[in-house]
Amino acid sequence: ADRSQVQCRVVARMSTPTPSKARILCLHGYAQNAAFFRQRTGSLRKALKAVAGDFVFVDAPFAATAGFLGDINADERGQSLGWWTFDEATASRPSLSHEYAGVERSLELLDATCEREGPFDGVLGFSQGAALAALLCMRRRTLFRFAILVAGFVPRDPQWAADFRPEAPLPLPSLHVSGAADAAVPPERAAALAACFAARVCYEHPGGHAIPSDAPFRASLKEFVAGGGRGGGGGE
Repeated sequence: ADRSQVQCRVVARMSTPTPSKARILCLHGYAQNAAFFRQRTGSLRKALKAVAGDFVFVDAPFAATAGFLGDINADERGQSLGWWTFDEATASRPSLSHEYAGVERSLELLDATCEREGPFDGVLGFSQGAALAALLCMRRRTLFRFAILVAGFVPRDPQWAADFRPEAPLPLPSLHVSGAADAAVPPERAAALAACFAARVCYEHPGGHAIPSDAPFRASLKEFVAGGGRGGGGGE
């Protein structure tokens, strides 16, 4: 068995599948935006067209200005945004910071989005967006039927980390996707987040800090969403 299967076996399942096509809230990663994330998930949305009918992508409220980003072609990627800001004097990137600024505003934005455009069956997040999606799940425990967290991590800021309790994991069905070669969010950080969810399924791919789009992952993702958060585990 690979590492993800050892650490992230399924420990619970929903009793009934999602009855109709799912609606999914989608949260992009740091230095991305809603339109860019929509483009990057095109193959996944196509794979899910039989089981998911609506994907709502949201722009984060803050400009992403971290020095490690270098020069980003805004004409190709659009505006660089983030779900929280951090002090570059104490950390090189947001996932390593121990003090986040702006999380409350992002949560309020998502609450308003869910009120205006919901209800949603599930939430999909990548990297910083996955960490925020997980936090939203912890704080709004009945908001979603399932979560898909790609390169997600437990916040390092103690104020927000306190919501994540592996000794009392959230019973929400969740799919945790990690890259064996991910240097930004190593598999052990993704596994630590998965441990905070009781009904977890994990998929580890051989790549880096990205959402996989290969056929095995698309099949696992479709199985997970079609079952309302059941199955879809594995990964090579």
